[in-house]
Amino acid sequence: MIEFKVKSVTYRLDFSFFLLWAMMYLLGHETLMLPMFIACLIHEMGHIIPMTIYGRKIKSIEFGG
Repeated sequence: MIEFKVKSVTYRLDFSFFLLWAMMYLLGHETLMLPMFIACLIHEMGHIIPMTIYGRKIKSIEFGG
């Protein structure tokens, strides 16, 4: 797991996330990699936006496969 902190938020990138990307590339689905990444970002924003609206502090964001 790769972990880094920006201000008070800890970001975690699980190795399964990178494994999934590598498998997609190796299996010839590289055209789906950008849309998948954008879908992950939209998904996480679906958590972040309501938390921000309701005044919750975001402690960490984790990306997994």
